[in-house]
Amino acid sequence: MRFITLATTAIIAATATAQEASDTLASVKGAREITVTRSQEGLHAVVEGSADDPAYYYEYTTKYSDNGTESGTWTLNLPFLSSGNEYKTKKKAFIMGGEVYAGSSIPTGDTPMSASFEIGLSRVLNGSYRFGTFSVDAGLGFGYVQYAVGGMGFDSDRQHLVFVPYKENSRDNSSRLRIFRVHVPVTLTCMLTSKVRLTAGAWFNLNFDAWASSSHTMGDIEENHTFKHLHQRILTTDAYLCAGYRNIGIYARYCPQSLFRNGWGPDFESVSVGLTFNL
Repeated sequence: MRFITLATTAIIAATATAQEASDTLASVKGAREITVTRSQEGLHAVVEGSADDPAYYYEYTTKYSDNGTESGTWTLNLPFLSSGNEYKTKKKAFIMGGEVYAGSSIPTGDTPMSASFEIGLSRVLNGSYRFGTFSVDAGLGFGYVQYAVGGMGFDSDRQHLVFVPYKENSRDNSSRLRIFRVHVPVTLTCMLTSKVRLTAGAWFNLNFDAWASSSHTMGDIEENHTFKHLHQRILTTDAYLCAGYRNIGIYARYCPQSLFRNGWGPDFESVSVGLTFNL
């Protein structure tokens, strides 16, 4: 790859000017893919992905002048405005990487559940199909979300998770609902510029483990209760939207489904907001 990078840089630099000293137009470390195409009009070089920016995109075009020499020009890649054959080449890729997310999950509706936090790795594996400035991605990841409860505790009635008031004169009251899940995000991304992207799609969540806990202190005695084997929905779906710049993004997700099956636990929907970081 280093040899290809040097060779491409040499081609671009050699054709940039005819009799003047060449200038460095771009320096890319760890380019993922480099394509150089020769036509009757000149040369066209495209660099996609770099070591510090997977979404990096750069292209350079040289055109032959009337006297047989080449004059170098570069074009700005903007969606819907570029012309030529750049959108006709389709690329497939399957990569191992990572996209970390961290934020807050906010229950909606009439519920004592309150906002808490979520964290995870949304893309451990990712398959991508690219066409021009767009890409369709399907990934696999995992995450953890925790909800707090305000003013109420948990109890279980034959595996039905219910809210109950804390005992009178109790202190240090705390109740939490925790979920481990596997994510399968399916998204469409548009590169608005070489560094700015907009992503929309759906996250399919496999909620494979959920449990609740309540604790309080009466006098000098601390009581803790854990409730497992809950009847959560195994599959829930989130609508997903993310705006990103280079390796950082701001995301929002909305889940229109309750985490629990009807009658087996708290009934609430959720909205999540936070940040993403591409590794």
